[in-house]
Formats: sequence, structure tokens, C-alpha cells
Amino acid sequence: MKKIVRRIAAGALCAGLMISCAGCQMDPEGSLVKHKDMEKLISQAAGSQPGTVGARDLQADVAENFDSYKAQVSDESLHVQLTADAQVDVPEVDKLSIYRVKQKKIDQELVDKVIDEFMGGETLYDGRAVTQRVRSDVEADIEYLRQQMKDTEAQLREEGVLTEEEIQENVNAYQFEMDLLQEEYESAPENVDLSAYPGDSSLEAMYDWDGQGDVKALSLINDGAGGLYKSLTVQDSDNYSNKLVYRSSPAAYVRSDGCLVAKTYLSEDGRPTSVATASSYDTYWKDKGLAEIVVNNYQVDDSTQFAPVPGWTCQLTQEEAQEKARALLDKLGFSEFTLGRGELCSETLSLKNLGPQEPGEAIPFATYYILQYYREIDGVQLTQSSGVKYQDGWDGDGNFKKEMWPAECVELRVNDSGVVGFSVLAPVEVTETVVEGAGLIPFEEVKGTFESMAAVARAREYEQVVGEVREVNLSYSRISEKDRFDTGLIVPVWSFEGKEEYYMEERLGGNWEGTILAINAVDGSVIDETLGY
Repeated sequence: MKKIVRRIAAGALCAGLMISCAGCQMDPEGSLVKHKDMEKLISQAAGSQPGTVGARDLQADVAENFDSYKAQVSDESLHVQLTADAQVDVPEVDKLSIYRVKQKKIDQELVDKVIDEFMGGETLYDGRAVTQRVRSDVEADIEYLRQQMKDTEAQLREEGVLTEEEIQENVNAYQFEMDLLQEEYESAPENVDLSAYPGDSSLEAMYDWDGQGDVKALSLINDGAGGLYKSLTVQDSDNYSNKLVYRSSPAAYVRSDGCLVAKTYLSEDGRPTSVATASSYDTYWKDKGLAEIVVNNYQVDDSTQFAPVPGWTCQLTQEEAQEKARALLDKLGFSEFTLGRGELCSETLSLKNLGPQEPGEAIPFATYYILQYYREIDGVQLTQSSGVKYQDGWDGDGNFKKEMWPAECVELRVNDSGVVGFSVLAPVEVTETVVEGAGLIPFEEVKGTFESMAAVARAREYEQVVGEVREVNLSYSRISEKDRFDTGLIVPVWSFEGKEEYYMEERLGGNWEGTILAINAVDGSVIDETLGY
């Protein structure tokens, strides 16, 4: 199969998962985006359905008729304008099948291997130590509130709308908060004594992270004495997926707050956050001295300044970075994973022991290759082009539900120092082959579905969408049952990959790169990017 190397995330990505309003919506007839009957899908795939073809016939058809795909999709009422100028890629395999999968736990063997590789021989401590607030943290908060109080009082007096008593009430509110912080300051330590937080690398030492019992975590750190601040976090959660994340930095611990509940596979972050700038994203980051591709954890505007993390360089080539990544993956037991996405990126970092970000202070960033590897099954990658399965709200029985099942991915960060970040995100286990050699929808039908449904699927409630489709790929993706977050099916999917920009009143509000539309290659249905089916 041709290895697909795509950009990772052009533009800003928020630290928490933010499900976009661009999620697939119902088409007027309700005929395409609908709840799928899994058993019916399996039955269709197993039989010889009219209009479907085998993998080799599909390859021949694409090679003869669809060397490239060009189209314009525009809907003024939905404020969507999409342009397709894409290469159509299909894997050179004899068949594509359907598999059943379930979530896989992170096991002790992998944890031990990662510790030996990155933190071997070092004394480890409980990572919760760095979440403790010391006096300098509290002092910075007090000073911030003090300045806010002064500015608010001056503004209210200048406006001249409130009475003196009302102005004083506002001042008193600030003072009340500062008094509480002062009490915290008196009892806070000057520094964190790591020796009081001995580390235990056993998964049996996992603690209840959110107080609800549905998320367990293991967090370990070193003391940074060797010049690198290292952290390892393991998450175990049926509702929010399982993952292992190792990070290091020469400046400070990369903030993870103990657990990574609301993060997706895409550079561990989420969907785009808004940027208060009228310039284009590409120009914005270039002008700021960052790489073209940026993973951003902050709200930024034209006045925001950035500073590189001292002590790190990234002069090696991507090929050299991939060689280092491949050697590590084979060593840790991930030989079946192949490169899916890779790009030189800058990432803005939230660094715990450098204290809170002050207004106007330069945001630290690191530059490295972020390489994402996907499971390959019989020569076809599980790229998870259909998005994530996500639920956040009230169900029909009056119960509040918040669950997510992101895509499986192994992600590495590589610079001149070697592998400085390693993540195993939402791993799955293939439990059975459900259908071997499924019948596939030809591209002629798929492109018609894209042209009729893309505008509806990508529309946003308050913004204009301008997008480009640059690639069309046939690969594997996981789809989920309506009420299950632990089992699903791997199916062949046509994915339309590209880039979007969002505008509100002609001002750039966001930028995103990934799957514009995913279409089930077995039954031709559009896959909802948040429902997961």
C-alpha cells in the first residue's frame, strides 16, 4: 500500500477536545446520514450486492478513470465552498475485509518497556507532585488579581456610571478572592519536595483521577537533574479510552495535569480553537518564527509573542527522524504500525514548573517532527478517517453522558536529541474477521455522494467554510455501534482529505486539516464524525 504522509494540523489546536459544529448533519431526506444496522452491513458485505466490486476491479477502475478528482461544491445558504483537486489512492491489495475490534488496555509489559527506554536507572516520583501549588504559583495569582482590581476600579470611575458604593463592591469582590489566596499562600510550601512523593510504576498503583471512579491514572516523573524533565502518564478508562503518554523537555515538565481525558489522537489535542487575527494561518505562524504546522495550546492574536524552548534543536531530516522512530517502534513491539502522517511542527507548550503564563509573556514552543503511525492490517492502514465517537449531553432517560472513543494511533516527537515524545493512544484489539473480502462501492458512486452531501456535512452554525480536498483515500476506519463505546467494526472507508478555514464577517476564525468527509465503502453511507458511525 502506498504510504500516505499527510500534514498533521495546520493551525491552532486547543488543549481539550472541542467537537466542531461541522459535524455531519441530517440530509433533507435522511437517506445517507443515519444510524447503521451493523448486522445488515455485515450481511451486505458478505453477499454479492449489485453495484459493488472486488478490490482488484476497483483498483483497475480508479487507475483507468480517476487519476485525479476535480469538483466544486458550493451552497450559499449553508455558507460552504469546497474545491476538490485530489489524487485518488487505493491500496494495492487483493481484498479489504471487515473486522471486529474492542478497546485494549495498556499492560504492565509496555509500561516497563517505556520506563526502561526513556527513564531507566532514574529515581521516579509520583507525577501528582508537580500539580501541587507552591508559594510562587499563589503569589502570581494574587498579583494578577491585584492588577485586575486596579484596572477595573479605574475603568469604572472613568465610565462614571456606578455609584461609589457600587464601585467599592466590585473592589471588595476582588479583595475577597485575594484574601482567600493569601490564606493559601501562608500554608503553601516554598518548593515541592519530590522525596515526599515516591513513585510506583505498577499499574496496581493507579489512582482515581476524577473522583468518579471512571478514570484511573498512573503518573510518574523524574527530578530533571539530568537536564531533561520527563513524565509518563497512563490512563485507564472505559468511557474515555486508554492511553500512554511520555513527554520530556529541557525546560520544565510538559503540563498534562495527570490525565489526558479529553484529548484526541491528533497530536493529543483536539479541534481548532479560534485565533483573533485577520491574517492567514500560514502567514501568521511564519511571521512569528514557528514552523508551518503548529500544534497550539493557547488562545492567540496578532500581538502574541513566542519563544523557543532553550536547549533543543531540530536540524535532522524527516528521513532521519523516521529511522529513529522505526527503530523504537520495533523495539517496543509496534512492528505492525506504519507511518501515516508526518511533518515538521512547532508545538506551544504549557510548562508546569515555569509558573503561570503572564499577560504579554512570550509563549514557549518546541520544534520537532511529529510522526503518527497507524496499525496496518493485510497491507491496509487503519487511519480512522471517520472521526471519533463522542457523546456529551443528556440521554433519553435523563442521564448525563460524557464518553469518547478516539482513534488508535502511535505518535512520536523526534528532534536532534532523539525521541522526546512517545504516545500510544486508544489502542484496539482485533477480535475476529467478520467478512473476508467485502464488496466495495466504486468511486463513481462515492464521488456523487460527496458532491451531494459535503456542504451539509461541513456547514457550521455561525461561520463561512472554505475548504480544499487534496486527497481521496481508501483505507480502514473503525465505526461504532450506537450505544457502545467499547466494541466496533473496522470497515473500508473512502475518505476525502483536505483543509478548511472558517470565517465570521470575513475574519479568520479557525483552521483545520483532516477528513472533510468519510463514506462507508461497503454501504455508501456518510459516517458522522462525532457519532462514530
